[in-house]
Amino acid sequence: MKKAFSIIGMISGLALTIIGILVLFGVFGGEAYRASGASYIYDSGYATFGADYYNYVSNNAAEAASAAKTIASNLVEIAKLMKSVLGWGMILIGIMSACAFGNSFMKINECVTGREAENLTDRSVVDQAD
Repeated sequence: MKKAFSIIGMISGLALTIIGILVLFGVFGGEAYRASGASYIYDSGYATFGADYYNYVSNNAAEAASAAKTIASNLVEIAKLMKSVLGWGMILIGIMSACAFGNSFMKINECVTGREAENLTDRSVVDQAD
């Protein structure tokens, strides 16, 4: 039972490492949406009634659109950072778990091999005494 648990742990650690590599290289997750729009900044100035008021409202709407574009591009950068951190984290955890379960698997095999060696030695001593 311990052997099977160790083997399953090693396989899941390797699978996690492979998934982390795939996340890191962008296989999972689609392309990020890029906002498009004017690249210049608006200055609405002082609002007065009449034609200037309508220009003021129009310019403020354009400023809000520019701010939304900036927020969208910042979110794209945050998503890229999170994808990198998640990928490296999965790789690290996968390697660590594969090594830990591999170490326990080797200890289990050493115990079994040691017992078999003791049994063979005991039998050969008994056989020689006869």
